[in-house]
Amino acid sequence: MIDHISTPLEKLLQDSGDLQGCCVERLRSHILLAYERLSDDRHTRELMRFVISEGGCFPRMVAAHNEKLVDPLLARTQALLDEGVAIGEFRGTPAALAPVIVAPVIAMMIDTIILGRHRHQDVPSYIAAHRDLVMNGIAVTRD
Repeated sequence: MIDHISTPLEKLLQDSGDLQGCCVERLRSHILLAYERLSDDRHTRELMRFVISEGGCFPRMVAAHNEKLVDPLLARTQALLDEGVAIGEFRGTPAALAPVIVAPVIAMMIDTIILGRHRHQDVPSYIAAHRDLVMNGIAVTRD
């Protein structure tokens, strides 16, 4: 079951490795991909719901899922941030951490799990605000 509903995460991991352009462009695209593949996908939300509600009963399965998909996604995000810092596209600030960049996507997923289609946010504005905060927080050249 976990393998079946983990497909969007696997696809995100695969597609994020294929992004082209400078670090700023790749990070923008990576964030959009994360929203498309994670918060918009019902299977991924159901996986998150399962992990939250039943993860304590299945710790090895959750650990294997994290090791196979979550940790590599965070590592890929962090590698992109580190590359951007190293070549001078990103500032080496405390905000240049993968969990900080990914947290708003997870928040959107949880919001959707709890509220469903009755969310209060304007999703495109939320995503634009997230990207704006990230880019203006870490990019050397501001938008």
